Amino acid sequence: MFATTFPYRRILYSLVSVLFLALHLPRTIAQTEPLRIIVIGAHPDDCDLCAGGTAIQWAKMGHQVKFLSLTNGDAGHQTMGGGALAKRRRAEAQEVARRMGIAEYEVLDNHDGELVPSLEVRLQVIRRIRRWKADVVILPRPNDYHPDHRNTGLVVQDAAYMVIVPNVASDTPPLKKNPVFLYCQDRFQKPNPFEPDIAVNIDPIIDKKVDALDAHESQFYEWLPWTMGILDQVPTDPVERKKWLAKVRQRPIKEEVRSALEKWYGEELAATVENAEAFEICEYGRQPDDGTIRQLFPMLRKPRIIRSKPVTKPLKIDGKLKEAAYSQAKKIYLKNSLTTETVSDKAYQSYVQVCHDQNNLYIAFTCFDRDIHSSFTKRDEYLWKEEAVEVFIDTDQEPDNYVEIEVSPKNVLYDSYIVDPVNIDIEETLKFNLNGIKTAVSVDGSVNQRNDEDVKWTVEIALPFRELKADFSADQLDNYQWKINFYRINQDQSPLKYLAWSPTQGSFHQPDKFGTIVFEKTLPKP
Repeated sequence: MFATTFPYRRILYSLVSVLFLALHLPRTIAQTEPLRIIVIGAHPDDCDLCAGGTAIQWAKMGHQVKFLSLTNGDAGHQTMGGGALAKRRRAEAQEVARRMGIAEYEVLDNHDGELVPSLEVRLQVIRRIRRWKADVVILPRPNDYHPDHRNTGLVVQDAAYMVIVPNVASDTPPLKKNPVFLYCQDRFQKPNPFEPDIAVNIDPIIDKKVDALDAHESQFYEWLPWTMGILDQVPTDPVERKKWLAKVRQRPIKEEVRSALEKWYGEELAATVENAEAFEICEYGRQPDDGTIRQLFPMLRKPRIIRSKPVTKPLKIDGKLKEAAYSQAKKIYLKNSLTTETVSDKAYQSYVQVCHDQNNLYIAFTCFDRDIHSSFTKRDEYLWKEEAVEVFIDTDQEPDNYVEIEVSPKNVLYDSYIVDPVNIDIEETLKFNLNGIKTAVSVDGSVNQRNDEDVKWTVEIALPFRELKADFSADQLDNYQWKINFYRINQDQSPLKYLAWSPTQGSFHQPDKFGTIVFEKTLPKP
């Protein structure tokens, strides 16, 4: 399990664990300071459209994101304006920040439609970039249909070098190093087209981005539809209106953006992405290499993928793993979850294998172990306090919702449904039960004979698809994908305690670090 409402409380269960975590885990976390990102737009809603999905992902990872609108938006409406409209748009921006989970959304009091790249505005921008201590600054390109957009691009470019100059805006301490400046994607071709250096997959949080855009009622349901002559098409029902917004705001992914996705995520995942945000590196500011970009965009990870091959008949769940399906299934080795290193000690290596039929997902663990032990005997006891294997499965696009399954060496089951990985209400999650799950364990050695030396224990799990996904049908499985991660907790004299297929370097409950299981075409029943 490896997490609860109080950081690490659930794993502080013995003196050995306490000492291990004190020496290793805090040190790992301390090396990673939160990133600080500021996105600058001309109007309240510009930042959201440009980088809202990426901002949501940064924020979920614990990084600090600020949106800054250089104007108050007091001209963008067909029936209202001035102070009343500015007040309304500022309130909408604050609601966006709440829905996205970002740290701040500031709206300056420059008039909409009147922004110029003056020294006064440049100093406003310099001070705010400095105060935010920005690692990344995102801005529009200075070629756009709207003068405020163009002038925002110009004024931020003009500020790019000055943020490190002490004698400019001397009332605000300069930055010690220049941030990376990035342009938002746009459609304009002259004098030069947008060139995507970075592309971020926002499919996992696209619903949350749309939900945030929905807060800009004055813009997306009133002003912009009026300018496009489609105001009569806007639904009045809130649910239907949000669906309409998602549809009208979706943009096809251009070939060059798809190529950037392939670079950062790999061809297999890139081919499936339907929603992306892209950025071009500005020639002003710090020039990042690929390694720096991956540090600044930690969501840019080529995902771990495990492929589940189909079998024609149900497997016998006995824990022995003697069936032909396992001789054909690829072995996926777990790594040290704290250091991400490969486990070199063969006496503690662990691997996972998967396959499926039309009704079940089969998961098999092989855990080499010199000292196999467990004292638990009842379902839903806290297995993570001793030795256990764990599977986390997310079957939808809601990253905070997933099923957690644990099995002990004595074949005791723990199953729960997580709805908030940061603040886990253990007893509430345990109201969830997988009634059709089957598990079995086979031990090469002895359980709880602490003085002998054991060899391994193997776990076999059969998970009914219908219990994981209520609307399941076998037709869905052809190249279908779910998010998944596999873990093992080892508790003996070995310093190796926490293993994972996709290492988390901390709490296991980090769904953004799950890998992907791909179900290959299901075979018909014989």
